[in-house]
Amino acid sequence: MKEYGTMITPQKAFEMIGQIASSLYQLHSNGILHLDLKPENVLLVNGFKVKLSDFGLARQLQVGREYITAHGGTLKLNFKS
Repeated sequence: MKEYGTMITPQKAFEMIGQIASSLYQLHSNGILHLDLKPENVLLVNGFKVKLSDFGLARQLQVGREYITAHGGTLKLNFKS
């Protein structure tokens, strides 16, 4: 954004973070883990609407499993925030 001369207000940044959180909630509600969330995989379209991209590492959770493994790592799924 900076290289194009577009400034983002704090309010707009919070809205975009909310869109990312909402997208992740939708994915997780459907049993999908993105596993590669980073700035390069967050696209902005049509006036700061956020879209997530690059689902190459995404994994579908299996019903009844407490753990998911990918690339040698283990993530416990029954955590509390």
